[in-house]
Amino acid sequence: MGNLLAVRETSILSWDEHGGPWKLHYGDSLIGGESPFIPVSIEGLNDITEIRTSDLNLAQINGEYPGRDFMSGRTITLTFKIPGNAGNGNFSQLVNEANRAFAYQEKEADVHSTTDHGILRGNIPGLAEGNDFRLACRVRKRAVLIDENYFAGAAEVVVELHASQPYLLIDEEQSGSVGERKESEGGVTFPADKSGVFFDYDKDHPENDGVQFEAGSSEGGDITCTNSGNADTWPTYAFHGPVTNPVITNADTGEFIKFNCTIAAGSKLVVDTLKRTVLLNGIGNRYQYTDVYSTWFPFKAGADTTIQYKTANTDWTRRLLKSPFGNDDTPNQTATCDVVWRSAWS
Repeated sequence: MGNLLAVRETSILSWDEHGGPWKLHYGDSLIGGESPFIPVSIEGLNDITEIRTSDLNLAQINGEYPGRDFMSGRTITLTFKIPGNAGNGNFSQLVNEANRAFAYQEKEADVHSTTDHGILRGNIPGLAEGNDFRLACRVRKRAVLIDENYFAGAAEVVVELHASQPYLLIDEEQSGSVGERKESEGGVTFPADKSGVFFDYDKDHPENDGVQFEAGSSEGGDITCTNSGNADTWPTYAFHGPVTNPVITNADTGEFIKFNCTIAAGSKLVVDTLKRTVLLNGIGNRYQYTDVYSTWFPFKAGADTTIQYKTANTDWTRRLLKSPFGNDDTPNQTATCDVVWRSAWS
């Protein structure tokens, strides 16, 4: 016989007492619905994970100095049954299917992976505000008790999954693309011809005579990213070349992440702000490009974050004394930045 789990639908439909849909699957394995795996309990999925505190005891006085709290990884325990009449009595094959589905994994999957391997996905009332969610996790325990029920052709399976990150992320990826921002600080212009000789007074066009003042201006280069969850989320950026010294700035806080480098045409610099990785074309480590004054910032919970994309070509570094023949202040239209993120819940 073929793989009983792989041929089934990729989402599980169970039903609560109110008739609402439930969904849960890990990789290709299903729990509930048409699957022979019947859910018994799920622990740790709707809990706040263990908190790592950094409070310090006050010396010779009651109390503590309050530090920052951090969430640890998330541990989820799934308990499900394989009933005696499952799969037309093919109990042995179903146990083998469970063993294959929840096998040892050396490394945790990438939560943004386009495949389901190592990804727990679902939709359960009360979690992630009703949105489909996902988290990357791997098997840390699989226990199948061999007792009189097992010998009778039925089993209860307990699986422990561990995720290094505590967040439930929205399943549908959120993304956007932004071009280079154009900024001008303004300044003064002295009218002169290309030889450096000043023009004579022009009564018909007085605007061309004398010192001219220009106010600062800006356009483009902004994108607003919404995190509808109750936890901060960390985006990934991809800077496409050709571009020099790309900078991402949080327009609300002034925090920025800058990379001192030149990216050639056809290449891209991929920056994962959660993992703090900077990879050229997604492979070569280029963390040394990170400016020492950069601040890694997340998208705050339940809020919009407006970010600005600037480069060495952006006019914010223009000189104040400007030629009447203009400076090359046109943004590089090929210098784009892709932003990918997911709303997060704790």
